[in-house]
Amino acid sequence: MGLRNRWRFILLNSAVPEQVAGRLAPTELEYLQEQLQRATEQQQYAAVCLHHPPYLMESQWLDSSILENSEELLSLLGKFDCVRAVLFGHVHQDWEYRQGAVTFLGCPSTCVQFKPESEKFAVDSNAPGIRQLWFHPDGQLETEILRIVDAKVVPDRVAVGY
Repeated sequence: MGLRNRWRFILLNSAVPEQVAGRLAPTELEYLQEQLQRATEQQQYAAVCLHHPPYLMESQWLDSSILENSEELLSLLGKFDCVRAVLFGHVHQDWEYRQGAVTFLGCPSTCVQFKPESEKFAVDSNAPGIRQLWFHPDGQLETEILRIVDAKVVPDRVAVGY
């Protein structure tokens, strides 16, 4: 069975209109459960992708805009052994946490980076970046952060948020 058949990529919408924080609607959670059940039945590994982080980032201002119903997401993920990765953005920084067989990965931004562990909104000096991923047929995941060192990003240093 090739890579395309060994991994199931599940994309979820965590956006809430006119709100910075995220939430997974009941229909999104039902869809996730269906997809994880199918992955289990087809002996696939699952990578779940959404915009908002399901964990606190240890950054007071950023933690006010994470996924509001992360407990529901984490509870559902914990019922399926097929889950290997949860990928998210929103935090504009490299972040990694492992819980059992699941690796949770926050991704840097292709524009400004948010300063990790900051009490108030702050832009970091790291260059724009991406997270490169390799999904192996045995369920293993490799990742690397690539920075665009020649980028000409000039963040607004007086902004109170992005």
